Amino acid sequence: LMGEIGRQIVAWSTVAGLIVTLGGLWLWWPGWKPEFWFKVRRRQGWLNYDLHRVAGVLAAPLLVAMMITGLVIAFPVAMRTAIYALFLS
Repeated sequence: LMGEIGRQIVAWSTVAGLIVTLGGLWLWWPGWKPEFWFKVRRRQGWLNYDLHRVAGVLAAPLLVAMMITGLVIAFPVAMRTAIYALFLS
């Protein structure tokens, strides 16, 4: 509805969201322990952190897939070049 300016706003907010999501996974990864991956402990004070961690890990793949799709729509030429360079060379 906002034309080219709206498309640019959506495109660059998608880039920012992708950076934040991948950065969150990168920060979470060093503390990863298999026995606590999807476990929500009931201890006082840790409940919100555990829910945040589990929800983030479960939502991250879907969010990244949606954001990559948005990048392909927002930057068709650049993404086509990147995809060809990654998969067809």
